[in-house]
Amino acid sequence: MSALAWRLDRRQSPPARSGRCDGHRPHQPSPLPALLYQMATGAVAKGRRKDSVRAFAKLAVAKDGDARIRADPPLIVPIADLVDRSGAFRLELGARRMLESYLGSLPGDRPRLLERFR
Repeated sequence: MSALAWRLDRRQSPPARSGRCDGHRPHQPSPLPALLYQMATGAVAKGRRKDSVRAFAKLAVAKDGDARIRADPPLIVPIADLVDRSGAFRLELGARRMLESYLGSLPGDRPRLLERFR
């Protein structure tokens, strides 16, 4: 079992090594396993802090049973807040046409994959 697997599995240091590795000098433990352990535990902690549920709570809001991007003026503003109803309809229609044109330019099965998203 490697030193990293030992530490991750048991959350402790592996047994200390003793003796000589080259017959002349005592073995000096490498700092690499400790660094890998720190990197791995840091990545796990970050993964627990940053998950999709927290991202959803921060970036989206549930409205009428659908998820909507949360307004964050002046960067993210709903179209309905910028123009009247007929203008919003025209903008949405134009955006849909651009998306359909883009989907038509994609190769293979990629348009089908993107059509699954709303």
